[in-house]
Amino acid sequence: MNNNLEKSEKILGIARNYIIPLVVFITGLAVAWSVLDSSVKSNALAIDHLEVQCSDASSTINIALQRLASIDAKLEYLVKEIDSLSSIH
Repeated sequence: MNNNLEKSEKILGIARNYIIPLVVFITGLAVAWSVLDSSVKSNALAIDHLEVQCSDASSTINIALQRLASIDAKLEYLVKEIDSLSSIH
């Protein structure tokens, strides 16, 4: 009976000193990995969303620049016409 008690205490000591900390470490590692993976996926989605927004903004800017160029050309034409009319009088 004393021999069985000593074996049980040894097994309990091994479990307390080695097995339980190892299980806790592995569980913590799994949780940390899961959080990191979730964060990486979230950041990747945010980057994709920003790329789409930048592309949309770029096309909007190009349209605005084209319209400004058209307005500039029309203004130049008007100024030339006004100058030519002024020089006639």
